[in-house]
Amino acid sequence: MLYVLKALGPADFEAMFGAGKADENAPRGRQSVVSTDIYYLTRDYINEHAHLFDKPGSRRILKGRRILIASTDVHEHAITIMDELLTRAGAEIINLGAETGPDQIARAAGAGEAEAIMISTHNGMALEYARRLKAELARRKIDLAVVMGGILNQKVEDRALPVDVTPDLKELGFYPSPRLEGRFRKLLEHDTILKKK
Repeated sequence: MLYVLKALGPADFEAMFGAGKADENAPRGRQSVVSTDIYYLTRDYINEHAHLFDKPGSRRILKGRRILIASTDVHEHAITIMDELLTRAGAEIINLGAETGPDQIARAAGAGEAEAIMISTHNGMALEYARRLKAELARRKIDLAVVMGGILNQKVEDRALPVDVTPDLKELGFYPSPRLEGRFRKLLEHDTILKKK
């Protein structure tokens, strides 16, 4: 049963069985029964950055583009924000949700005609995950721009704390974006992400 629930994913589970009145304009199609601090933080972040996605240039770049988004771990905060903001600008989102493996992303990227991939990570595994994703994409002969954002670090054997792996991600050909208003804004303005082939 737990395997089935994990495979279904929290977004689909909440949409199908979640509490709250059905509302197509609410996140995940249901009104929140008890909004949490994360919910309010997410809404504040979306409202703070919406102007970047409402600009005509952003809409021109993103309208009709198919962007695959996923999280490497259980944290959905960033992909919830990305989903709403990119959709707002006219992008078509393929949202794989949380705890998505590199093989799942590569398979969906090939099947869903994605034009770019955006990955959120949090748990000190960015480089290991990126290497596995690069290998899976190469194995399927998929060449797409990959933006990786969030906590871009990796736990390494001889260190007590995870280390920043941003330079390593760049060497792999990924676009590191630790903050939405940072590198991602530049990618939007310059159309880099969606022109890489």
